[in-house]
Amino acid sequence: PEKKSDQPMCEEHEEERINIYCLNCEVPTCSLCKVFGAHKDCQVAPLTHVFQRQKSELSDGIAVLVGSNDRVQGVISQLEDTCKTIEVSLLSHRESKPVLIFLGTN
Repeated sequence: PEKKSDQPMCEEHEEERINIYCLNCEVPTCSLCKVFGAHKDCQVAPLTHVFQRQKSELSDGIAVLVGSNDRVQGVISQLEDTCKTIEVSLLSHRESKPVLIFLGTN
């Protein structure tokens, strides 16, 4: 039976774990690919560093989206309040119009 590893293995070098990230090609790879393989002329970084940086960037992006959503919800609430005010004003105007007509005929 084949044992599954928690860490992905290199497709090119089956005994090597994926442990670096090719910054040029934007793919995870193994150390042997960097030394002898397709990524020997590429810049690489430790996979954990790239993961942490991307995780941080995503968290920052989520925070920006949450803040934007809060502002949009505030604007929506203001618009709904404005619509209600206009509706009440319109109904009030419609109800008072017959009185004005009646007063104008005297």
